[in-house]
Amino acid sequence: MTRTLAVVLALSACGGDSGLDTNELLVKLTASDKSALCDYEASVTMARTVNCTDGSQVIVSVNKSTCLGDLANIDANCLANIGDAETCYVAFDADPCSIGGGACTEVLACENE
Repeated sequence: MTRTLAVVLALSACGGDSGLDTNELLVKLTASDKSALCDYEASVTMARTVNCTDGSQVIVSVNKSTCLGDLANIDANCLANIGDAETCYVAFDADPCSIGGGACTEVLACENE
């Protein structure tokens, strides 16, 4: 089985690794903030195919237009913030088979279907 995931699917109040305020909610991001967050995702995520221990594969893709689209389609009740997204991006890159090992829960909960 092959799974393709583009996690879009995001650490201090004055700015995280992306340079943005980590406490800012994803639903309140400006176009400029979304662009910067997607640039950050691309900087910490390595595109590759990962063979998981359960026999499945995860295709990790890094695509800014997909990232921007995902951020534009976040549920209005989303409580995830930039810090959550930054943590998710790093964790997902480290462990794509478990989708970040739980570090992406807040961000994934914001996805509109």
